[in-house]
Amino acid sequence: MNTMSTQKTFEQQKKTAMRQEKTKIRKKKDKRLYTLIVFVLIALIGISAAVLIRSLGQPSITIIGSDDLSIGLYGTYNEKGAKAVFKEKDITSEIKIKSDLDTSKPGTYKITYVCRSAEKTRTVKVGEKMDPVLKLKGPLNVKIGLGEVYSEAGYEAFDEKGNDITEDVKVTETGFMKTGKHEREYTVSDGRGNSTTRKRVFTVTKNTGYETTGLPIMMFHHVYDPDDPPYDLQARYQNYISKDLLEEMLGYLNENDYYFPTWKEVRDYTEGKIMLPEKSVVMTFDDGELDSLRYIAPALEKYRIPATVFIITKNSGKKKVELYGSEYVSFQSHSHNMHRAGGMIGKGGVFTALPEKDALEDLKTSVDICKSEDAFAYPYGDYTENCRNILQKAGFICAVTTEGGRVFPGRDALLLPRTRVIGGQDLYQFIGSVSPGEPVMAGSWEAYYPDEIKQNEVYEQNAGNERNDGTSGQ
Repeated sequence: MNTMSTQKTFEQQKKTAMRQEKTKIRKKKDKRLYTLIVFVLIALIGISAAVLIRSLGQPSITIIGSDDLSIGLYGTYNEKGAKAVFKEKDITSEIKIKSDLDTSKPGTYKITYVCRSAEKTRTVKVGEKMDPVLKLKGPLNVKIGLGEVYSEAGYEAFDEKGNDITEDVKVTETGFMKTGKHEREYTVSDGRGNSTTRKRVFTVTKNTGYETTGLPIMMFHHVYDPDDPPYDLQARYQNYISKDLLEEMLGYLNENDYYFPTWKEVRDYTEGKIMLPEKSVVMTFDDGELDSLRYIAPALEKYRIPATVFIITKNSGKKKVELYGSEYVSFQSHSHNMHRAGGMIGKGGVFTALPEKDALEDLKTSVDICKSEDAFAYPYGDYTENCRNILQKAGFICAVTTEGGRVFPGRDALLLPRTRVIGGQDLYQFIGSVSPGEPVMAGSWEAYYPDEIKQNEVYEQNAGNERNDGTSGQ
């Protein structure tokens, strides 16, 4: 009985195993069939797309100049491009160029012009000899520091007959105004229309020790209309300039092609990463009171001059940003609620006495309202090393003080001096403040412009030497 039962159970298990195996085989066949169907569908879609493209037609590409060129080693290749037309419409702007051309190595190269589904190729053969010959003296790869002057090592050129044509060599470069790779290009042509181009590659490294005229950061406060003077004009006269004088100043900058660097560029300048044009200036306005903004903003937009307005964001900060924010009016932090008394340093600003946590919270609030953390102006100009480090932790790129002088490479970007514009000054004094002047070595005592420091000290003595009660602006 037990034997028969065991045999029956075995047969049932065997049948079950066979059914499971058949199921597996069927599933594999189904999977292969499904995969085949997918591939067939993809192929059909691809064929249909190709047929559709052919039915729509291809653009017509015409290479400008010869399809087959021969030049000497280092020969000058001037890309003339190609034209593309589709259904009588010019689509040249859609052409993309692919090229493996290397004129420093003999060989045959292809320049392919691709437009949609069409392409056309130009062949360029580079010979084994230069024609004309152009030799560069000295190293072809040069390493120099930013602001350093490269003394040309020299070059010479000869035509096919051996005639000296060195005086015909033209030298061009983009300028070494920033760190990185740069090229100086030398080109000479002979009487037969052949041309040779050689290049010297320069690696420009960071450097803060070079002669420069420095960067003035101008510090304004309040602007008023002489026909409607503010009640406190006499008491705070040195903090005010008229809207008419402001327009004269902006007009001068505009007419004389001044450059207005961003705060990122100011930072890079101090770190020796970039040079700035001699006629560069940064315009800043402290406090940004609404009564002043109604004159400042239209003037900046009229002359298309970007400036920074440092605002105390608890004083209608959101309203100011909404009303006057533009590509010419950048609002930056003058703190949210740290423009008040409470410290024991300088004029007694509270920033120098606040715990780091409280200061960071204040800064975050002001940044959220200004929608930028590019720059910060120390309230009353008061700061300590700890204040500076808090700004660094908060992520500010630059910070300005009320100390006088120009900015030079090597200066701490979070402790930048400024040149104050004082009430009673005229246009010619402003011009003197922003004019480049004689270059001096960055880091030398001359770089601190004693005259501008003295000017700020005179202001402090006449208008700002009292301990602050939290109401006067800086």
